[in-house]
Amino acid sequence: MSDPISGVAIGALAKAADSTSAEAAKTAGGLLTRLLGPSADVIGNGWADSIRRRNTARVLEKAVKKVEAHGHHDNASLRLVASTLAASEFADNEIVAEYLSGVLASGAAEGGADDSGLQWTAMISRLSSLQLRAHFAIYVAALGAARADDQIGDPYPLWGGIGPHKGRGFTVKLDAHSFVTDSEHKRPGFEDMLAESLDGLTREQLIGDFVGLDSMFVELTFDGVALFLRAIGTGLRPSRFLEIDPTAALEQVGMALPHAAILPEPVETIFAPKAAESSTS
Repeated sequence: MSDPISGVAIGALAKAADSTSAEAAKTAGGLLTRLLGPSADVIGNGWADSIRRRNTARVLEKAVKKVEAHGHHDNASLRLVASTLAASEFADNEIVAEYLSGVLASGAAEGGADDSGLQWTAMISRLSSLQLRAHFAIYVAALGAARADDQIGDPYPLWGGIGPHKGRGFTVKLDAHSFVTDSEHKRPGFEDMLAESLDGLTREQLIGDFVGLDSMFVELTFDGVALFLRAIGTGLRPSRFLEIDPTAALEQVGMALPHAAILPEPVETIFAPKAAESSTS
């Protein structure tokens, strides 16, 4: 059983931790000078340490806010804290910091002293900022649409159930502009980049099937709901998904609620009639 660590100790650990040796920092500095050119000199010799401290402090500050907002009083696992702080050192994007801080805050929820958040820290480190924004937009849009629909009361069908009862999840329809930046949309090869990002979310089982890009239909999954709840720091299990206020979740990331519709059927069912018509024509 891993030893728990308190919120006060998290701050002390962050100040004391330095996982990179002087030689490794020197090597990294040379490599990034090659990548950044003159900009690296402007940053100065201590740029790496400065970036790590700033990024780690940002994740910790966000985690503390989420702990206080949700009223968590338990202690986080030392393994989870160490893993999250290591992942946060170069997390220079706000959405990445939001997700890492949420996993850390969830570890301080009741019963959070187990280290189950480790799998999510590792997954977040594998995902791009675009993938994380897409994931957040998909699930907060599904949450808003589901809460507005009086016919939806049990969250399990949203992702098709689990274990022996696992089926195909509900589908959310939303616009990619809700999470894609203007610069990304104007970038050459944008559609390929977006398709690659969504395909990556499918491989991680954070979404099911998807159709379309600018206007997309995306199938929900159990893991997708679970990561969303970790990201906002609730520590809740997926069965309590519909208890979440989407407005409060959106305030954390500064995103407007995407206009969306939720459809009580999988993607392949929605598009099956069109596929059948095209095959006979």
